[in-house]
Amino acid sequence: MMDERGVEQGLLTSVGLILASAAVLFFVFSSFSSLRPSNTAIALESAASEVCGDVETVASMAIPYAAERHYSYGFDVSICADYVAASSTNITFVRPLAVRIVPGMYSWNGSLAWNNTNEMREYLNSSFNATGTPERPIDDDRAAELYGLMDRASRSTLLNPIKLEAGRPLVIEKAFLYTYNGSSHTLEAKSYVFVYQG
Repeated sequence: MMDERGVEQGLLTSVGLILASAAVLFFVFSSFSSLRPSNTAIALESAASEVCGDVETVASMAIPYAAERHYSYGFDVSICADYVAASSTNITFVRPLAVRIVPGMYSWNGSLAWNNTNEMREYLNSSFNATGTPERPIDDDRAAELYGLMDRASRSTLLNPIKLEAGRPLVIEKAFLYTYNGSSHTLEAKSYVFVYQG
């Protein structure tokens, strides 16, 4: 004959172990799901930092330089005048840029001024009668107008950020715009970093 107290004790122990296991599993799964937002934040920070690093690397070059970068993120990344923003459904991470960018595609008063740096040189030629190259520098009398144009173009990205689109390269180009000071007979160069989708 079997001892009934042993069966009851075994049954209670089994039920207790099942409940304890369920509690442990619940804790483990809930801790993983609570990490999901932090993983998203880390991915956003990483993406913004990567794009910032690429822009700042090109900006640090001492010579005119162009680079194409391909990115593939599962969330939105955009570049503005002086920062990169990466955002998901309810989280946004912003990384400041050490340089100020100018859009490679710029519209003014509803019409396209330029779509890349070659067209920017053509725009300068039609507006300033010079391309801003060492061979055809812009007259120093109009330098403030040139700098104002570049500043206005840069600020335009605050309202219309450059959005990274999958499958299209991001072109990051450092260019120099030259002005000529007739009284001192000197050529002055100012560098700009142009950013646009290729």
